[in-house]
This record gives sequence, structure tokens and C-alpha cells, in this order.
Amino acid sequence: MEKAILLSGKSELPERPVELRSGHLSVQYEKGAIRYIKAGDVEILRMIYSAVRDHNWGTVEPLIRDEKIETHADSFQISYVADYQQNDISFQAEYTITGSPAGHIQFTIHGIAKSSFLKNRIGFCILHPVQECAGKKCIVHHPDGSQTESEFPRYISPHQPFKNIQSMRWQPAEDIDAELSYSGDIFEMEDQRNWIDASYKTYCTPLELPFPVQVNAGQVIEQAVALKVTGKARPKPESILKFAISAERLDFPEIGIGASFQKTELDEQSTAFLKDLGLHHYRIDIFLAEKNWQSDLHRELLNAAKLKVKVEAVLHVVPEDLSVFSLCVEQLKKASDYLSCIVVFNAEKKSTGSDLLHEVVPDLRIAFPGVSIGAGTDCFFTELNRERTPTGLIDFLTFSINPQVHAFDNQSLTETLQGQQYVVQSAQQFANGRKVHVSPVTLKMRFNPNATGPEPEPEPGEPPAAVDSRQMSLYGAAWTLGSIKYLAESGADFITYYETVGLRGVMQGNQDSVFMKYFPAEKGMVFPLWQVLKWALEFKNGKIIPAASPQPLVVDGLLLEQNGKQRLIAANYTLQSQYLAFDKTAKNIAILDEYSVPSFMRNPHSLQAFSFMQNGIELLPYAIACIDF
Repeated sequence: MEKAILLSGKSELPERPVELRSGHLSVQYEKGAIRYIKAGDVEILRMIYSAVRDHNWGTVEPLIRDEKIETHADSFQISYVADYQQNDISFQAEYTITGSPAGHIQFTIHGIAKSSFLKNRIGFCILHPVQECAGKKCIVHHPDGSQTESEFPRYISPHQPFKNIQSMRWQPAEDIDAELSYSGDIFEMEDQRNWIDASYKTYCTPLELPFPVQVNAGQVIEQAVALKVTGKARPKPESILKFAISAERLDFPEIGIGASFQKTELDEQSTAFLKDLGLHHYRIDIFLAEKNWQSDLHRELLNAAKLKVKVEAVLHVVPEDLSVFSLCVEQLKKASDYLSCIVVFNAEKKSTGSDLLHEVVPDLRIAFPGVSIGAGTDCFFTELNRERTPTGLIDFLTFSINPQVHAFDNQSLTETLQGQQYVVQSAQQFANGRKVHVSPVTLKMRFNPNATGPEPEPEPGEPPAAVDSRQMSLYGAAWTLGSIKYLAESGADFITYYETVGLRGVMQGNQDSVFMKYFPAEKGMVFPLWQVLKWALEFKNGKIIPAASPQPLVVDGLLLEQNGKQRLIAANYTLQSQYLAFDKTAKNIAILDEYSVPSFMRNPHSLQAFSFMQNGIELLPYAIACIDF
């Protein structure tokens, strides 16, 4: 298997960003966007980019050409043309980005529609980092000349915190002032932590305006974003990659896995590997509107019995036909001893409301005494945040997460890891003491809850839209590690990861992938993220020790303690080797990297720990190390 596929699931690795300067500001340029605009160690903006979003909020990926990059010691100028072609969308845009010695950055677009099509958005998006903004004041100037003083929300705002923006001023640090101004459209801000992005996003056009909107062939779209940063220039500190260890000890969450969407009976080898993980539960989705729900339930209960784990039974209830719900309850009674919990979703709404809970929860309490019952949303956290499920009748709130709602590159996915702590913390604010379940965690959206029309079918030979080839890669394993860390450290009580086998699983199963060009997994292959789950679950009877990385977008990790032993599982999230130092001397270490993964995927038992009496380790690109102390 090619190195690039092992590392990142794709035939080509991401390009390294171009490092730029604008006076006292450092900037990175990558594929038409600028990101990580910093004054020393203070992040001013996380990203400025332009997006074309179709009628279903799908992002149209551009083809960039005629790119010109001119750099100087304290300034830069970039220009390029982007062609957006997808289905009936044909849009062409010329962009310029300039950075001056005074620390002023401007980004402009001149675009023209080459066809007529429906769009939900065309234009600039600006991402604001959470750490430097949360709770801080921001003065917003409006087009009518008025201004509003507000603040960036601490907990996740369900609705737009700032609207009708022409410009905005804030202080990322005590001695630094930042100002953003916009032209060409009306901008507003949303809290992107609703979708686990670790940022607030300023964007156009206001969502209160009707969408989708017709764009006519020949229509011109022009916008500009200007950033000014003033204040004391700061040197960028040299930081050693070493975790800051907390004295706190946290409970380990219950971690389980979901049934495969490919609806398969687990084979003997896959069952054995799944049992090796030491999972807590097995998620079974019961879609009561489907004709075959009873046979699906029967198959998955047999799979759960093979795995010898408890069942997370997820009931997608049709409120108008509760007779089917009653029949399902009778079916589940046969497996009542194996139930971990029951989740109630309204099959016709994004979140579960009070009416349905009052209809079904009393019956569930009678049928399954002692079994936890919860509700919430099978969609994004934002759906629960905006339409909050009442907690009076239930034991827990639940929602799903995935890192690919707004962006799809590895760096953006890495940023969502820190974003996962915010959804748990915010859910706890309105859970009224109930537990918080995150289920499932997937690498891509399983379905689009906000589509305004039919989704396009995959091209012949392409996998379903919910499949990501990074599922089988080292990067996918590194992302999984970060997800466990931030969900667990923030207090999630119960987490369901991925599926058992297949295109969204932790292993391939007993047949080759039918999409070998896009997902080249062979029969029996075990994916690296399986090993990350195993390393973590071997300490499930212990505690989690919060450990802060000085550069979490570079190297991050999960620190565990059990029976007087400590284990650090650390990952490199970059394509450059990184050196990680320890406070203690390591005793044993096992490494998943580009050299060990090929044999591991064919035989997981080939990965061996070895004696390692050192105080640091070099991590190769996207490598994950399990270090015991």
C-alpha cells in the first residue's frame, strides 16, 4: 500500500503551507486560504477563506489556477483564479490577498457566475479562535452607523451572537487591538462550536434571509475583508513539546461501537478482534418506519451476543404509529438483560420533544426497570442546543458529532478535536445534572439534516458520501485519539465510536472493499484506530489525568492511570517529525507509524511493545505512540 494512503487515506499527502509575514504578524497560506494569523504567540484569526455552498449547504471544492505568490521580509501579495464546478454550478472567481508591513491584511474576490444555479452562500468566511476570544468584549459597527458592545460567548451560543456587521473591534490580548471590516455583503457571526469547530465564524449572507437563492449566469459578486492589527509586537516563544500534567483524576467514560451500516452478521475473526477491545456497549439503530426493522434488530442482537457486550438501543419512533413502538418494546424485552440504555428519537424531527417523551417513557420504565433512558438528537449538537430536549423524564442527553461539516482537510479536522470539549461542557449547562452521551462519533456526516433538496448520488464506483478513506489511515487513528482525549477530559459519560466492520468500521471484515480505488482495504484488514481504542480501553478501569500540550495542533495525547501505572498515548498531527519530551523515564513503548502499520493491518498481534528507558521520543508524521511509565 502506498505511503500516502497509509498516512492519510489518500493518494497524495497535503502540501506544506507557505509561511508569510505582514509586519509583526505571521500568516500561513494554503490552497487559497490564509490561516493562523498571529502576533507572536497570540492567535488573531484562525482562517479567512471563501466558500461556495450549494442548495444543501454542500461545499463546492475549487480548482485553483494561475496562482502567484510574492513574498518579502514583512509583506506579501497573492493572486489566483478559482473555478467552482459541481453539478449545475459553474462559478469563477479572481482573488487577491495582500499583507502590508504595517500589519494590515486585505482579501478580495471578484467572481462571475458562468451558469445559473441555486446557492446558499457565496463569499468570505472568517474564523475567530476560541481561546483568545471567549468572554471578551467586541464592538460591532453596523451599516446604519450605530454600534453594539457585546462579547464572544463562553458557552456555545445556539443562535448568532453578532448580526448586521460592517466592522468589529476586539482585543485578542491586553496589548493588541484587532479590527475587521467587510464590504460587498452583510455579515453576521455564528458559534461554530455547535458543529465541533473550535472557532466562531463571521460569514455572509444573513441566515434570516431566504435560501437557497437563484444566481443568474453573468451575475458578478464582489467582496472584501480587511484586517488591521495594532499593538506591541511579541516574540514567538520557543516551547518544548512536553505535556503539562494536572493533579486531577477523572472517571473513564463508557466506550462502545456501532453496528455496521452494511447490515452484516459478524464473522468469527472480526468478532474476536472486537472482543479484544474490551468495549462497553454496541449501538443498534432501530428505524421503526422501515419494513425490515424486526429482522435488522434480530441480526444485531445476535451480533451483540457474540461480542458479549451491553446494547445501546436507539429507537427512531414515528409518533403517529405508536403500535409499532409497542411491538418493538416487546421484541426488546427478550434482550432486556443485555440493555445498557435506550435512546428515544423522533423520526420526524431533529430533536426529541416533550410530547413524544410523555407518550413513550412511562411504558419504557415499566418494561425495562433499571435501564437508563435518554433522548436528544441524532444530528449535530446545534440541533439539541437550539431545540433542547426536556430532561425531566430522562436519565441522559445525547447527540452525535463529526468533524466535516464545514471543512475537510486534515488541519481543519485536527482543529475540531479541541472543539469537542466545548459541546460536552455546553451540554452539561442545560442537562440539569443528567449524564451526557456522545453517540455516534464518525469521521463524516452520516446524513444531512439540513438539506433543502435531494442529495446527489455518488458517481459510479465511488463510495457513499458518508465514507472517508481516512478511516483506515494513521491520521484517522490520531484523530480518534484526540477525540477520546477531549470528550473524556470534558466529562462525557458515554461515547460510541464508528462501526464494527466495513467502510465506516474499525476493520474491514470478511470481504474486500468494493471501492478499492477510493478505499483500498482488503479482507481481514484491521485499521490503526482499532489499536488506539485498544490502548485506551486497557485502562478503562482506571482514571484519566488531564494533560495539556503546549502545541495541541502539533502533538497531543491522552494520559491514563491504573493500578499505579501510567500510560501516555500521543499522536503527531503534522507531516513533519516531532520530538516529545517526558517528565518521567518511559519503560515500554509501542508505535504505530508508516513502518509498523503495513504489517499491523494484516496482523495486529505483530505490533509489539519494547523496552524504552528514555525521556523523550521522536514521532514520525501522523505517528501514534503508546508509552507506559
